[in-house]
Amino acid sequence: MRQNIYYQLSFLVIALFIGLPMATGQPLSLQVKLVDVSIGPLTLEEGLTTRSVLEIEAKEGLATNFKLGYYSTGVLRSKKADKSYLVCLTPGRQIEVNIAADSSLTTNHIADSLLNYLWKSNNNFIVENGSTIFNPQKLSDILVLFEGFQQERAALIESHADRLTAEEQALLAYQNEARIYSFLFYFGRLVQNLPADDAFFDFVEAIDPENPWTKTLPHNVLYQFEVQYLRQQDSLQSISSFIDFIQRSTKSKDQAAFYQAIYLKELIESPSYWAKHVQLFNADVLEAALAAQASNPYYYLLEKSSTNYFQSQKGEEAFDFTAFDRQGNEVKLSDFAGKFVFIDNWASWCGPCLRHRPSVLELSRQFADQTDIVFLMVSLDSRGQDWKRYFSRNLEDSAPATDLLIENGMQGDYGDRYNIHFIPKYVLIDPDGKIVDANLPEPGPGLERLLRQHLTPK
Repeated sequence: MRQNIYYQLSFLVIALFIGLPMATGQPLSLQVKLVDVSIGPLTLEEGLTTRSVLEIEAKEGLATNFKLGYYSTGVLRSKKADKSYLVCLTPGRQIEVNIAADSSLTTNHIADSLLNYLWKSNNNFIVENGSTIFNPQKLSDILVLFEGFQQERAALIESHADRLTAEEQALLAYQNEARIYSFLFYFGRLVQNLPADDAFFDFVEAIDPENPWTKTLPHNVLYQFEVQYLRQQDSLQSISSFIDFIQRSTKSKDQAAFYQAIYLKELIESPSYWAKHVQLFNADVLEAALAAQASNPYYYLLEKSSTNYFQSQKGEEAFDFTAFDRQGNEVKLSDFAGKFVFIDNWASWCGPCLRHRPSVLELSRQFADQTDIVFLMVSLDSRGQDWKRYFSRNLEDSAPATDLLIENGMQGDYGDRYNIHFIPKYVLIDPDGKIVDANLPEPGPGLERLLRQHLTPK
């Protein structure tokens, strides 16, 4: 039944062109300049779809052309060196990629430099002003602080106006405000847990859902809709009612269709950002929503995430992954057939993962006398050396848990099949290899009780 829901949109390239500023069919060209360093394949992902537009072997003097047909943003990635760099994808431009001795990536264009500045300066500003932001005398002080920061960055963009096209200026102006609004929503919705009617959120009225550049960072519009919906309804009635609200709140049919698709994708991939919504969301609700969205021109954005969601539901066959232990031995899920398998998905760079890791190890000790459950600590680090470095720097008390590595696991079959878009993520698999729960709660008394309930003979 669910397989029939997946609306087949083979080669609907035209859907990519809707709503973003168009350009002629002029190709983009990409050239590589590097010093004596090997970084392996270089990929370019388009921002709207995250699809790979280009994948090449980074070699000195390499030049290649490709067509896009519309203005967007992209991400240059070197997976081997674990480096990335944002770029403006403007049909007709020549992208000269410079690869330094430390494998860092840059290009020859001021628009790209400003785009990366907007991205990174947000984090730097928050760190530098952390005491004011997270311990404000009043919340309005934060709004004033970030308004000044936005104006400062706008002035910098304007100072380079003679080197930017009109489209690049419009894109950078949107990115400037969107990245600031993104943090303000995070602070108000998740850190402070403010109600929608709090005056802190009055800035939502400055967000224009009709702006075509929202497709390069669309989440703020969805948060805006949530605030406006809750100010009218007090509480969320249903997923379908919110989708209807998106439709009514957006004049452009194309923009509305895009936001509806992104909303469902967000519920699947980033549930922690949508706590009120996830309580009303399950496989049946998603199935009904997919059926209702079958004619949405942006349905293709949902196909992979919805497939992964259904595959990770209770009762589905668990993906028989292959990992490696600290001695380099190959380990498969099927090696533990006949036992419950608890999986802690983590990475050495993930702060919340590291905070919870001692609790998971202690949990494994609590079940040390149980022969019918195993605990696997599966690292998803993009580089094995980072995983190994964690153990060389951290001495841990012995625990009956097995450390494994699936290198870059969030980006491959493992991440897809277990629907891993955030970590830590805890999964339980039964002795028959079926998924019991792919979204277990954080380590604590509740999780321990849940595991004991499953281990108790029925």
